[in-house]
Amino acid sequence: MASPMFVVVGAVNRGKSSIVSTLAENDAVVIEKAPGTTQEAQRFAFKIDGQTLYTLVDTPGFELARQVLAWLQKHEHVYADRAAVVRRFIREHAGRGEFRQECELLRPILDGGAILYVVDSSVPFSPLHQAEMEILQWTMQPRMALLNQINEEDYTAEWRQGLDQYFNIKLEFNALNVDLRQRIKLLQTLIILNDDWQHPLGQAMQAIHAEYRYRIEDSAMSIANALVAMLTLKLDCEVPADDDLEPHKQALKQRYDDQLRYLEANCFRHIRERYEHRHLSVDNEMFPAVQEDLLETSHWKFLDVKQWWAMAGGAAAGAIIGGSIDASVGGSSFLAGTVIGTGVGGIAGLVGSYKLPEVSVDVKLPFLGALKLQPFRSAAPHHRVKKLTIGPMQNRLFPYVVLSRAIRYHHLILTRPHARREQLSLSLVMNDSEETEWMTKAHKFTFDTQIRHLTQAPDEPRTELATCIRDIMEAYEGFYSYLALV
Repeated sequence: MASPMFVVVGAVNRGKSSIVSTLAENDAVVIEKAPGTTQEAQRFAFKIDGQTLYTLVDTPGFELARQVLAWLQKHEHVYADRAAVVRRFIREHAGRGEFRQECELLRPILDGGAILYVVDSSVPFSPLHQAEMEILQWTMQPRMALLNQINEEDYTAEWRQGLDQYFNIKLEFNALNVDLRQRIKLLQTLIILNDDWQHPLGQAMQAIHAEYRYRIEDSAMSIANALVAMLTLKLDCEVPADDDLEPHKQALKQRYDDQLRYLEANCFRHIRERYEHRHLSVDNEMFPAVQEDLLETSHWKFLDVKQWWAMAGGAAAGAIIGGSIDASVGGSSFLAGTVIGTGVGGIAGLVGSYKLPEVSVDVKLPFLGALKLQPFRSAAPHHRVKKLTIGPMQNRLFPYVVLSRAIRYHHLILTRPHARREQLSLSLVMNDSEETEWMTKAHKFTFDTQIRHLTQAPDEPRTELATCIRDIMEAYEGFYSYLALV
């Protein structure tokens, strides 16, 4: 049996293309505020693993509904059924200028498409809308009305009264704000329109369930890979022994920071593409439209669950133990006392810190540390060089910061309708009202164990870490309740 086809119709500029974009998960659908953007009927298939589950048809808006209705009423006596009159109307007017848009939107309906009639419930109901609805009734095809409130004014009650004459099924559906549950509810409601759709739409909902589970798993693996790469990152460079070290230290530190940011941005890009957000407008790949920079530590204490601070070592979590730069030549040690003091202080602060329920800390980033002198000799003594090294990251809190940001980013992408077209600008900080204890002690134990193991053996499989992250993500999303309608 062919997959269901839904023809999205309505007046000009009522959000038809937005609904098509969201239901088809296709952010390539053209959406413009200017009226008349859609001039021809365009089909967009919703596919999973190459299989078309249903097709949405984006259509031009009604422009001459009352004139079309008058023509249909004038010719009604010619045929026994009204759908035949509509077919004659299309044959006689197809390709002509006067009723071109009406022919475009009616043709796919008569090809067997069910009608999704979109109205803007923020504008008053009028006789013009009644003419549109009556034309659709003439097609004899299954139909549902979607109330899409675009602005603040609310005429929903008035619209429902007018729609009752022509539509048995009415549903409030704003394509810019719906989540997956509302999309599933719409598919369930569409089954009522046609008993033959019970099987294909049931399959579609099951496929959506499986696909979203896969997307979460794949995103979790991407986060696991990014975590291991960031925590094991180590950079070095060699400089002439008589060079001023400070510019080289700053350059190496900048490379290290930028590489951390790039690894996170690459993970975020993978998540966007996994959820078919392939045309999102972002500032650039290094800073993927996230308001808080990864290495701007002032926002760390606002990331998600406050208990993480105690889990990660409380106040001492801010002490970055890793990230020292070694400069080598000869056998003396320069600034070693400063670095050793910082390291010892950080390690001492970890003792007993798990007992703290929550703390506020002054987090320090990986720094340029001790300069140890080791000779690198070539054929001649004057070819001695200094080796600068930074990394790897050993901050006890940093893995939690990365995980928290990634899970929050994943949530914002998962819940973002494809019809949204504004510049992507996301905050990864959660409000106190959003906090939930979705990371259990078992999650924390497995996460810590895997992080310790993989930082020592980064080439080992990340499956167990990814599974742990997936479980945390599903707890955060309320995954099973989220898809309970399936």
